[in-house]
Amino acid sequence: MAVNVAFAVEILFPVLAISSGIKFRVRPYKVVTVGTLYAVFGAFVTVIAFSLFGNSIADSFDGAWQEAIDVLSSADYGKKVDWEMMNVIYDSFVKTLPASFFLWGAVVSYIEYLIISAVQRKRGDDVLGMTPVREFDLERGAVLGWCLLGIAAALMNLMSDSEVITSVYQSTYALFRMVFAYQGMSLLAFACARRGWSNAVWIVVTILLLLTNFGTVFIYFAGLIDGIFGLKG
Repeated sequence: MAVNVAFAVEILFPVLAISSGIKFRVRPYKVVTVGTLYAVFGAFVTVIAFSLFGNSIADSFDGAWQEAIDVLSSADYGKKVDWEMMNVIYDSFVKTLPASFFLWGAVVSYIEYLIISAVQRKRGDDVLGMTPVREFDLERGAVLGWCLLGIAAALMNLMSDSEVITSVYQSTYALFRMVFAYQGMSLLAFACARRGWSNAVWIVVTILLLLTNFGTVFIYFAGLIDGIFGLKG
């Protein structure tokens, strides 16, 4: 219940920030970033509020997971399930939940920017269009900040066996990969545009790469290298 409400709240919280950013002609990606932070703030406030009233996220997840195990175990196909692997997947999902809030907040903020800007443009307002993916570039300060954050989280994880630290590390690592994967997609879009290929080409290539572990790692590392060395010039 708490998680569902938190994800719903993330849809509402960024609207005002995005509308204001568009009105004052702030750079689109900066508006989306601020909208994402508003969304995540709303999600965490919701989770804390539920916890104060005795409905913690951990208890909700554990209860739902135990019910699922009981149902599947009583069925014939439940005997074919690798429960050890399922528990590992479940633990990983719970530990990366903060990253899921960030990801959902980013997607919602991006879509809301497109919708709100389109509405305001129809009303005759002078609105900045969303920057094409191929022109997306992390600022050097942001690249350094993400790298330092990733290193700090990894060191904390090595020095501590705390489940909280592990959760922080896994969420940070997931966000780190997400940010640089988007930078990698931008590099791929830029390379295709330089060759005169349509957007459909880089979209299809990106989807095919993301369907494989090697392709996902390739996009992530391409984004990391581009962020550090500025391959797009």
